[in-house]
Amino acid sequence: MLTFTVLAADPERRDFLKQVIDSACSSSGPVVTCFPILSEGDPLIQQWKQRPPAVIVVDIPPGRSEQSLWAIEVLHAELARTSIFAVGDLYHSQTVVDAMRAGACEFLPHKCKPEDVANAMAVAGPKNGPSMRSGRILTVVNAKGGCGATTVAVNLAVALQKERGKAVVVDLAPLGHAALHLNAKPHFGVEMAFRSMQRMDHTFLQGLLTSCECGIDLLAGMDPSLEAIPQEGVQRMLELLSENYQYVVVDASSRLDPLVRSLCEFSDLVLLVADANTLALLWSAARVQRYLAGDRPRYDKVQLVLNRYNHDFPLSDTDAEAATDARVLWKVPSEGIIVGPSIDSGVPVVLKKNSEAGRSLKDLASTVADLLQSPQKPAPIPDTMVPSFASSLSR
Repeated sequence: MLTFTVLAADPERRDFLKQVIDSACSSSGPVVTCFPILSEGDPLIQQWKQRPPAVIVVDIPPGRSEQSLWAIEVLHAELARTSIFAVGDLYHSQTVVDAMRAGACEFLPHKCKPEDVANAMAVAGPKNGPSMRSGRILTVVNAKGGCGATTVAVNLAVALQKERGKAVVVDLAPLGHAALHLNAKPHFGVEMAFRSMQRMDHTFLQGLLTSCECGIDLLAGMDPSLEAIPQEGVQRMLELLSENYQYVVVDASSRLDPLVRSLCEFSDLVLLVADANTLALLWSAARVQRYLAGDRPRYDKVQLVLNRYNHDFPLSDTDAEAATDARVLWKVPSEGIIVGPSIDSGVPVVLKKNSEAGRSLKDLASTVADLLQSPQKPAPIPDTMVPSFASSLSR
């Protein structure tokens, strides 16, 4: 049963809009409640946060738009999963623009008809029901700067898109380099998303994405001047993306702050990338793992990827796992002669022929996809799934 709330200063307007909604949604038997326009501190806002209506219709009276526009902005910020329809004078373009900027997803004419409401419902629809999230969120973190998290994240996303389903890369690195790896020249990115939190919805986010030559979509990195990133905004952004993409691959690189901890909590799987050239980086990986785990005795969501691996690495899988308290999920072979130029050219190494690192990253993508198939959070990886370097090359 659809629930509508009508906000209008004039009682006659409330009655009119209720009749229009009843006629438009007669087959579903909507519940329509009516109230005057909200004022600051109105207790209704807190009530709706507990049980939000599917759609809120806000009437904008001619010549008196300020309070209605304020109400739209507040409702959009507080009730992220409620659709807001504005009703007003379509011929006053500034009112239409102001209402959409405030957060309305549809604008109906002052003398709207049932078909106007029906059309708005078909386009925007109610969105406050259960989350439509169907995609999986994968976060890639560095044990230390320069370990290759961006390379792993970008190539995983490209391989997942080629073989398993639609994927998007989200660059949340302190200095985002994903665009370089994808030869992309983005005009917008996460900075715009966070500076316009009140407008964040599917349509707005889609306009910020960059379509890359290899077929992957990218939400590009941020300006270093963006000092504060709202954690609730990151969660909302990833949730929206996961409704449209089967895989959301987040490159957090060397970010190590409360944001990345909450990001990992919200993710389905976390890959901790350590450079296998030096033992000291396993010490760094252990510290990152302990930070992400918090008070947990063990955090199985985090899995270890040993990058630039070669046969001279002195530790066994068991030793590496004991040192980091994380399972070794994969080993990507060292192949700087190919990986380096692929980054410079903006062509992901998984698209290169005769590349051992590319083949290994493709196989890692298949393993990750299999782990994420379950609707539950990934279980600890059994020992039989820890691949050896030789087996990863033989696939």
